Amino acid sequence: MSVTYTEDAVAYENLVIKDGEVGHVSIPGGQGDLKRGLILTNAGYAMQSKADNYACYVLAEDVATGAAPGQDDPDPDPVVAQVYKTGTFNKAALTAKTGYTITDADYLSLRDYGILVEDVF
Repeated sequence: MSVTYTEDAVAYENLVIKDGEVGHVSIPGGQGDLKRGLILTNAGYAMQSKADNYACYVLAEDVATGAAPGQDDPDPDPVVAQVYKTGTFNKAALTAKTGYTITDADYLSLRDYGILVEDVF
């Protein structure tokens, strides 16, 4: 588990077990506020039940993508997000789109891309 030092305290990192490669990807706008630890698909969407998309990245930083299409902007611009492309992560700290349960197939897909998950006790 990583440790983050600040001037006043030590904060324990719950997401990352072993750092990996970090990069940037363009993700579609209009997904709202996405939180660190969210699993993203190959198309840049929050992981949800879609047969044509597969788990590929872990969001490394919170990112605001704007309101859903039709509310304020019918065609939101894409946003550049920092993601983990590889590494080892706490399984319990990973998230997906609200209402979606992460499956074993999602974890296997992440592993195919160099993202490993472990149970942390």
